[in-house]
Amino acid sequence: MPDPRHYDYRSVYPGTNDESIMVLTNSAPVPLTPGAWLIAVVNMEGDPVDYTLVATESTGPGGNLITLTNAVAYTNSISTTNGLDYYQFLVSTTGTNVLFQTLGADGNVDLYLSKGLPLPGPGAYQYGSFNSGNTNELIVVDTNSQPVALTPGRWFLGVLNADVNSVRYAVRATEYGSLYLHVQFDPSGVSHLTWIAVIGADYYIEGKVWLEDPAWSIVSPKLTATDVTLTYTVPANTPYHFFRVVQGDPTVKPLINWQAAVLTTNGFTFDWTGLPQQKFQVQYATNLPPNWVTLSPIITSTTTHFVFTNDPPAGFKVYRFYRVLLVP
Repeated sequence: MPDPRHYDYRSVYPGTNDESIMVLTNSAPVPLTPGAWLIAVVNMEGDPVDYTLVATESTGPGGNLITLTNAVAYTNSISTTNGLDYYQFLVSTTGTNVLFQTLGADGNVDLYLSKGLPLPGPGAYQYGSFNSGNTNELIVVDTNSQPVALTPGRWFLGVLNADVNSVRYAVRATEYGSLYLHVQFDPSGVSHLTWIAVIGADYYIEGKVWLEDPAWSIVSPKLTATDVTLTYTVPANTPYHFFRVVQGDPTVKPLINWQAAVLTTNGFTFDWTGLPQQKFQVQYATNLPPNWVTLSPIITSTTTHFVFTNDPPAGFKVYRFYRVLLVP
């Protein structure tokens, strides 16, 4: 009888996650053969546990189910039109995003995905990608996805030949954890932030000078993903030291963050941070309440750092009050 020390196969996910074992005719260490198979369910809690046990025998396709290794592409080919290759991928308990892809196909394939049985295909699937021609297929599932959120366990993929000829392709599943944000530092002083993205989704980078600052500031323009990863380059002269990636609408409104104001023999210089490519108009007044006078030129920057110097011909013989306006 099977027990925690004597078994051919086991499933040991923590907590209340579903357990699953699939045995095929090419499984190891023991392939599927006719006869009685014994199952043991072990209570890992200190109290009674209610559960449901299901065994499903399938005589349909999928007898040569291939297990994918995380982030490793598997190359295969489908010779017949509407033929299907099946794969399985085991999502770990720490995964928060999984990227399922076909790559480099020399013809048209479609990608189907499901959590659990039945095996996915045109008649039954939870997610699908059906690009035309030899375009790569892509499905991203995270812990908030619908109709089925990402959970640990066995996910099945079906790759269908949607061409009239044999198609050679590669398929890959890549799991990312909750802390996936790759940071690369450049000798020039800039840093590159790269993260997994959903194609077509909008992202913003928010930053803080110090972690204990009460609010985040937007430090990037809107970034729209055109690939499965997205990179933003943080300028070398940024005052920010802490960053986070926000998908969708930013959590804060863009702010003008004053950095310094210095009076020198060359004039009065002040600088601030904003979003790259923004445009600002500086105005001054000599009295309050003000009668604002516009100064030239319009100030813009390719980074988040903006600088303006005012050097009036007559010098600073009277008070000057300044304001900075964001202009279209």
